Amino acid sequence: MLLRLLMYLAPLVGILGLYVAGRTQAVVHAEPGGDERIATIHKAGKLSTDVVFNSRLRALVIVAAAVFVALALFLEASTGVAFLFGAGCAMATVYRGTIAATEADVRTCEAARGTGEARAMRIAFEGGAVTGLSAASLALVGIGALYWFCGDPSGASVLAGFMLGSSAVALLVPATATDLLESYSGAIIATVLIAAAMSKLALVTIGTGLVEVETLQSQLMMYPLVMGVLGLLASLAGIYAFDRVDGRGSRTALRYSVSIAGGMFLLAAASVTTMTDISRVVWWALAAGSVGGMAIGIVGQFNASSPAPALQVPGSVGAGLLGEMAAVIENPALPVLAIICACIFICGEAAGIYGVGIGAVGMLATLAATLTIDAYGSIAGEAGRLSDKADLDAHVGGVIEGLKAAGAAATAGRKGFAAAASTLTAVSLFLAYALAINVVRARQGHDAMEIAVTDPRVVIGLFIGGVTSFLLASLCRRAVQHATVADPGASASPEVRERITLTVVAIAGPVLLGALVGPEAVGGMLAGATVCGTLLSLSAAPLVAATSIDQVEMETTGPARLAVAADVTGDAFRRNDVPSINVLVKVMSIVSLVLAPLLA
Repeated sequence: MLLRLLMYLAPLVGILGLYVAGRTQAVVHAEPGGDERIATIHKAGKLSTDVVFNSRLRALVIVAAAVFVALALFLEASTGVAFLFGAGCAMATVYRGTIAATEADVRTCEAARGTGEARAMRIAFEGGAVTGLSAASLALVGIGALYWFCGDPSGASVLAGFMLGSSAVALLVPATATDLLESYSGAIIATVLIAAAMSKLALVTIGTGLVEVETLQSQLMMYPLVMGVLGLLASLAGIYAFDRVDGRGSRTALRYSVSIAGGMFLLAAASVTTMTDISRVVWWALAAGSVGGMAIGIVGQFNASSPAPALQVPGSVGAGLLGEMAAVIENPALPVLAIICACIFICGEAAGIYGVGIGAVGMLATLAATLTIDAYGSIAGEAGRLSDKADLDAHVGGVIEGLKAAGAAATAGRKGFAAAASTLTAVSLFLAYALAINVVRARQGHDAMEIAVTDPRVVIGLFIGGVTSFLLASLCRRAVQHATVADPGASASPEVRERITLTVVAIAGPVLLGALVGPEAVGGMLAGATVCGTLLSLSAAPLVAATSIDQVEMETTGPARLAVAADVTGDAFRRNDVPSINVLVKVMSIVSLVLAPLLA
């Protein structure tokens, strides 16, 4: 009864989060926007952003229309509607986040010049909170509303359409917000689908043994969505706590915000779990995912405290460059991979395949608080660029540098966190795909599918999945190249064309392989893409730091130009390439899951 009540409250809690985000944005908007010089520079940057945004929006409309027609014709109209709903929620997140960021960065800069660091930091944090709360709240509204109508096992597959819609936006409008939104909704829906498939295949065994299987299966399906509700409420508490602890120092306040949200979520989840018929081992799997996410953040902050040296241009360029790039890759990648493997092992041992899915939910439950910190870092960085362009005095620059340093320390583990969350979500989707195929085969009276490396079809899929990951990463970087060299006032069509190609390849790959070789090959493809995509993402994220070259140390004109180019490229890399690789890992799994009835 408690789970059902909380599940039905999911859209209402999401609306509450949107209300708080709206009030927070109004507070930011009421702050002074700066003098005419700052306003002119800010307006020019906003016009450039609008050009790119509108170009991507037009491409999204074309892709969404084509995918909707295909889903309605070959599957169900309800799946197509869920796809449009997911795309709409993701696009609304992008729009609200963009508006909040463009308003907050100029006001942060003005506050740094007028009232000092404390007020400037609060404005940047409030601007980031709008993005974080909007992403988690819109996902809860969308998934909760669909669950009201499609929450039974026979209709739960419609929820996969919502994931596909958010994925389309994440590919065409790359950002950490859309990447984590896709992971968040994907983790919840994949775990719901795993529970539904387990019921159909008579695999539901993680209960107290005191209730019937049908009752336990219903509770297992509701549990991920309820955890999303508790995570959003805990995130609201963590964001509110920022004002209570900011007197202890900016870095402490940012760190405590996420820690308080995570701690309150685990306590609330433990209390709710004890009131259900679900085994306590499910909470342990949930806690393993949540603690794993926090551990990745700690690893990132530790690495940030001893940053890798900047790339040295003079001297032996080849050997020095390769050695230093290897160092920045090895430093964060190995600990993050170890944490990912530990999470999968603990979650799987605790609650089986369902535990892996619920572990991903635990890692992403406090998305609102996590994304707030990431958006804060971006706003502080943009405020710094605005200060440089406006040629403000050294005092203002020093204040903003302090804000950027706090943001860099707090967000150091965010890229590793995004990769880890993406990996756990992709593994959950992979498991949901395998179960969905077997449900269809059981209905048709066929043998269950086995994805074994001794099967030649699976081996073929493994190689194709690995190669596809590198092909898609190459297309990502071509899109980054176009975004980097494009005239700020020009059309963004070359980049958009590359992203449309990305979308087509990611969607068509599983479809063609499944039609030509079989669903076993698609399973191998998903496994290969998940492994290679994760490694590509983890290796790409540290290269952003490697491109942050200090121009002051450059003595000749050539290296100075290289420093500027590296800084610009690194920023585009951070904004576009790393989130896109994470998204592509999941898109192929989502497409395969949606089309499982046809591939079986």
